[in-house]
Amino acid sequence: IWFGDWDGKEQIFAMIRDLSAEQENLQKFTKFFDRNPACMAITSLETGLYSQVNKAFLKTFGFSEDEVIGKTAIELGAVADIEAYDQTRKELISTGFFNDKIIKARKKSGEIVLGLFSGEIIESQCKKHIMTIMVDLTEQIETERKLARKSKLQEILIGLSSRYINCSLENIEEEIQASLKSVGHFVDADRVYIFDYDDQTDT
Repeated sequence: IWFGDWDGKEQIFAMIRDLSAEQENLQKFTKFFDRNPACMAITSLETGLYSQVNKAFLKTFGFSEDEVIGKTAIELGAVADIEAYDQTRKELISTGFFNDKIIKARKKSGEIVLGLFSGEIIESQCKKHIMTIMVDLTEQIETERKLARKSKLQEILIGLSSRYINCSLENIEEEIQASLKSVGHFVDADRVYIFDYDDQTDT
């Protein structure tokens, strides 16, 4: 709104722009951002300062919103692998986005998180920002590791069973030594022993 002259008379001029659609889209984005189960954050491309994070981010990393906003990931101590962080940032600046990068992050408690990160440069109010999404893979990778270990143990036990079934008494000592070696390697032991129990002397 401003004052001006029109046809020799003083007038008030006004311009109106309908922002209903923009506001509706903003509300949808805010709901999507805040309620997303993945960790989401928006940071300044220029400074790296957090301007917005969602509830999943705060819950996963254990920070309060006041602790995060206006800080960088490095200042928070949330970067566990500086080299991977710097490399990913260079790729983002070069291409405008990155997808499915597994990067180590650190919670407020110091616990390490394995996150699957994706990010993109977005523009808002004529300023460039980075929107990142992280899915916590820590439990999934640990489960996969346990399953792989269990599978390997089963493989060793099946192998030992078949060897003992087909083993002659003359070769039993040799097979026992081989078995000890296999089990020792599996459990990362320096030494593996077998002790005989004497019922008569109770030793």
